[in-house]
Amino acid sequence: MNQSRMLPLLLLNMAIVLSALGAIWMLFNAALGDASGEYSAENERLGSVRLSLAKNGPNWAGTLKYGDTTMQIVPEQLVSDKDLHIVFRVLDPYRRRSSKYQRVTLDGKYGDGTISGIITDMGADYPVKLGRNDVYTVFQFSENAIGSVFQKN
Repeated sequence: MNQSRMLPLLLLNMAIVLSALGAIWMLFNAALGDASGEYSAENERLGSVRLSLAKNGPNWAGTLKYGDTTMQIVPEQLVSDKDLHIVFRVLDPYRRRSSKYQRVTLDGKYGDGTISGIITDMGADYPVKLGRNDVYTVFQFSENAIGSVFQKN
């Protein structure tokens, strides 16, 4: 190849690489920009604790798991990016026709990829420090973004 053709090819390759790096940076920035994500911690009394938070517009969705219990966020929760007060519900499996549920709350603060707070379950307080799994958070964010693009209306 002559040198007059190599310069445009080199510039094109540089533009492709820079575009790919920019797209990756934007993905990480969007996925890790707020309290959304996958968190986990070990607690002496609760065992393994897993929290999944996802922001969909102004609303939050997610689950809290520990022991053999999985809880859902009560709809229409107001969660800021720093202060958290999240109410979860555990449906009583013995009262399937009843709307009564057990309430579990998480009160805490978000900062630097961790949530430090207190889980209150049936009047007992359990201090926790949940760390975000950044790799899994980015993977989930990418999966949800790609799924929403291809989702039929």
